[in-house]
Amino acid sequence: MKVVRTFHPVGQGAFYSERFYEEDNPQAKYNIVYDCGTSWGAITKAKKVVNLAFDKNDTIDYLFISHLDFDHVSLANTLIESVDGKVRNIVLPLVYKEEVRIGINLNYIANHQETETFLRWILNRVDGNNNGIDTRITFIGSNDDKGNVTAGGEKITLQIEEGEPEWVLIPRNISAMSRRKELLEKFDRMLSDPDFKEESIRSGLPVVGSSDELLHLLLDERYVAGIIRNKKLRKAIKSAYEKVAGGVNVNSLLLYSGPAREGLNYMMCLMYSNMFKRMRFRRVGCLYTGDSDCDIYEWKSRLYSDVWQNIGTVQLPHHGSLKSFEVKKNDIDRVYYFPVSCGSTNSYGHPSGKILAYLMKKNGLPHIVTEMANTVCIQEIVRW
Repeated sequence: MKVVRTFHPVGQGAFYSERFYEEDNPQAKYNIVYDCGTSWGAITKAKKVVNLAFDKNDTIDYLFISHLDFDHVSLANTLIESVDGKVRNIVLPLVYKEEVRIGINLNYIANHQETETFLRWILNRVDGNNNGIDTRITFIGSNDDKGNVTAGGEKITLQIEEGEPEWVLIPRNISAMSRRKELLEKFDRMLSDPDFKEESIRSGLPVVGSSDELLHLLLDERYVAGIIRNKKLRKAIKSAYEKVAGGVNVNSLLLYSGPAREGLNYMMCLMYSNMFKRMRFRRVGCLYTGDSDCDIYEWKSRLYSDVWQNIGTVQLPHHGSLKSFEVKKNDIDRVYYFPVSCGSTNSYGHPSGKILAYLMKKNGLPHIVTEMANTVCIQEIVRW
């Protein structure tokens, strides 16, 4: 068996893939993708990266979406079209129809057509309108209505070769409440602005008193149409929404991809920055983290305690944002590879220099993947 894991150069976003090969078979038996999106300014260039990652002969067996924010799903339509719609499974964190509809309208207001189209596609599937496309939508739920961390999520076994299964995919649904809180706080500040109130009255729209009330109104097509017609109101909502590192949904999806158990011997070869390095590295499992808060203690002690000894690669979440990283939760006790996706000219200052310095101090190996082709990170995993 051979696995080729790629952290694709799409800039301030996320697009990661794994291909699973049988011996001497040039066509991958399984293809999985975690997130597929980038920021607004990088869309055109990133579309080419996605279009060339797969072709019409390929099938995506699993597309995992961490959350429904623009820079994580804006290229999903491009991916689906690149394989002629052959995506067998899409796995998302639990999200209710109302949240999807609000997300559709917010992206409509912000003129994020790619994300709006993908969310409408998801909503149609949830409503049973598959339009002839045989794709199964799976939501990984939470046992806690408050969105707290749970151990929910089933193991997905990939049978690469005959015998006992060696590789599993384990999605976990965790809380993203802090990002939703940030969004609501920005909306509250926007709504308290006298100019926003005055413009709403002038346009014949209701004066909104709170962010919760605004989210409710965003389900009303007439209110959304009124916002679209008024440039000032549209700009205010778009600005608030785009400044938040997260969407309206309260959950986020982590994914473990790696050996089903300990004791399996692998060798991982790394290619990055135009260099190819071959080494024996037994911890070949990867943890994909999306935009979640970085919490190695929680992941190690609770969410992925049964497979943690297999994890050697951890996608540094939220593009290396300092807001998502607390040292006390991230006592790094061994070498990890930390790929981090960010735009080379992003306005957020990602990734944080403080985080990178801390990782280096603790023997972590960060690798920055931008929109530049030579920053691609590829891992080849083979049995030995």
